[in-house]
Amino acid sequence: MMYCHKCGAQSAPGQRFCPQCGTKLILSGEPAQSQTSPETKTPSVVVSAPSAESSYSSNPPTQSNSNWQIQAAQSVSRPAPTKSGTSTTVVVTVAVIVAAIIVYIGVGLWTTRYRSFQSAINACETQFDSDDWDSNVGGEYNMFNIGDNGRTLTITANSYNYAIAQCVYDELNMPNSIQTKIDHTRPIDGTQTDKWNGITATWTYSDDELTVILEH
Repeated sequence: MMYCHKCGAQSAPGQRFCPQCGTKLILSGEPAQSQTSPETKTPSVVVSAPSAESSYSSNPPTQSNSNWQIQAAQSVSRPAPTKSGTSTTVVVTVAVIVAAIIVYIGVGLWTTRYRSFQSAINACETQFDSDDWDSNVGGEYNMFNIGDNGRTLTITANSYNYAIAQCVYDELNMPNSIQTKIDHTRPIDGTQTDKWNGITATWTYSDDELTVILEH
């Protein structure tokens, strides 16, 4: 009788395989090392391929690495915000305000110093009786003549309308010294001239009429 060397089951003579477990039996005269050793279970080692997600997270693509490095370099090299832009804006704003103030003052001074001849005449018109004004300034006797685009005023004055002429002098801020010269001019004195505040006055006296030419 033979016995299975693996499970110990009894087998009939001449059988080559165990009727119980199917293991090849060791016959007499056969070396034991030629027979199959008892089956053993070798622990299997499962090597799983790394997933795409884990591979990406542990070793991101070269292009992503490059982009990340560029962004990191930019964040490091980018200078912190400064106040230069704000300072420039403040300087420009102040300069504009100062320029506007200068222009405003300049226009005001020019208006005060170089008052238009027409505005002086209009101011005097409200100070005299309308009939008296019309008879001396308007109509056939034109006391005032404005020319050269408002830069020249010719005044023809006599004993009847001299008060109106003096009113215009005052509105134009003519100094009293010049007015005195005009009042005392004689025919033999010829043409006289003087100036103030950018206005040049030229006058003559003849035939009981005083002709005064004012020029800006």
